[in-house]
Amino acid sequence: MNERRLLLEALGHNVRSKRKALGLSQTKLANESRLHRTYLADVERGARNVSILNVAKIAKALHIPISDLCHGIDEAREPHALIGSSSGSELAAEHSPASWNFVSHP
Repeated sequence: MNERRLLLEALGHNVRSKRKALGLSQTKLANESRLHRTYLADVERGARNVSILNVAKIAKALHIPISDLCHGIDEAREPHALIGSSSGSELAAEHSPASWNFVSHP
């Protein structure tokens, strides 16, 4: 499974579990967050790449911080999915600020 799918499914799992813990239906949460019910169902299944604005709407409707919906998502990531077989230290080095090349424009 690719990293994108894992991340979206982890977010969707968090949305569903928080919604169910509050005893809300998808319809009720959709109404509270001002999102369409089928969109919310897609989010819960990991079928939508959700904008941060919609994550904020969902979190507000659930009365939780946005970070609660993101809890545990890092564990769902495949650490080498973006750069093939690079080691973790190579991956970190490639993406550290020290390796960034800045171009100045006149």
